[in-house]
Amino acid sequence: MKKYLPTLIIACGVHLASFPPVQAQTLEEKVAVAQTRTAKVNINTATLIELQRLPGIGASKAKAILDYRESHGPFSSVAALTSVKGIGERMVAKLADHAEAS
Repeated sequence: MKKYLPTLIIACGVHLASFPPVQAQTLEEKVAVAQTRTAKVNINTATLIELQRLPGIGASKAKAILDYRESHGPFSSVAALTSVKGIGERMVAKLADHAEAS
C-alpha cells in the first residue's frame, strides 16, 4: 500500500488541477457556479465570478471584460473579446465551447 500512495496522491492532484479555479465569495455564489458548471457563460450578462469559470480567465481578465463591456456595450460575438486587452485569438478559440454572446 505504501508504494502506491504517492501515485494516488499525484493522480488526485492532476484530476483536481483539471477543473478551472472558481473564487466564489458567498454560499449563494458557490451554489450558482455549481448549478451552471455545464452551461455556457453569456459574456454579455455574466458576473465577475461567472466569467472566472471560463478556461484561462482569471480575476484580472474577468475585470477587463466587465470594464470593456461597461464602456463599449455588449459583445456581438465571442470573437469580439479580442478587443479586450490581454485576450487574443487563441484565448477566444479556447472559449468558443464555453461562452456565448446572446
